[in-house]
Amino acid sequence: MKTSFRAVIGALALGAFGLSQAAVINHSDVGGWRTFQDTQTGRIWLDLDSFTNASHYLLNGIASTDDMRAAVAGAGFVAAREADVRQLLGGVQLQPSNSLIWSNLESILASNAGGTYYGSQYGLNEEVLAGFMLDDNSNSIFLAVGRETQPTWAFGSPGGNYDNMTFPANSYMGYGLWAYFDENSGPNLAVPEPGSLLLVGLGLMMATAAPLRRRRRR
Repeated sequence: MKTSFRAVIGALALGAFGLSQAAVINHSDVGGWRTFQDTQTGRIWLDLDSFTNASHYLLNGIASTDDMRAAVAGAGFVAAREADVRQLLGGVQLQPSNSLIWSNLESILASNAGGTYYGSQYGLNEEVLAGFMLDDNSNSIFLAVGRETQPTWAFGSPGGNYDNMTFPANSYMGYGLWAYFDENSGPNLAVPEPGSLLLVGLGLMMATAAPLRRRRRR
């Protein structure tokens, strides 16, 4: 069977992406919220586009960072502290001006790309992944931002430290929330780890293979 040159190049590129971005992978929904997983710690994180629609506008009922935190609290998510976000992003390397790797990164951290925005809206000519987080020493809101053309993540306060940031009605907001699932903060949801999923898959394969072996013996 013939394989096109383009397909081979695409596979190699995605393979390179997998090696460079192995720290984060897509994860199944938790409590109705889209998530991704940090494979270094096993921690389940909220997708950055959880509070915006496909046009990047905030969902109804989300008008502040407090609203974001409250919306996911019932499912067991808590807003991450700066140290948590720095640990996560330490394994998520940005590749400046590499559109393939950027789009794959968007698909993991923001499944529907609603958590990203075209920076030209804010004086930038690029796409951005951004989320609010909490300062390590208080409840002040900070930002962690990744830009398509920058090699590193930026950390800082959005014009000052705020306990709560309120947005204009129907805001064109591309910001999300850096939040992770904490089983001690909500319902005790069963969140399968990759190792558990592998064991389940092997069990199903063995169960399926057993009847086939019996038929062959007959």
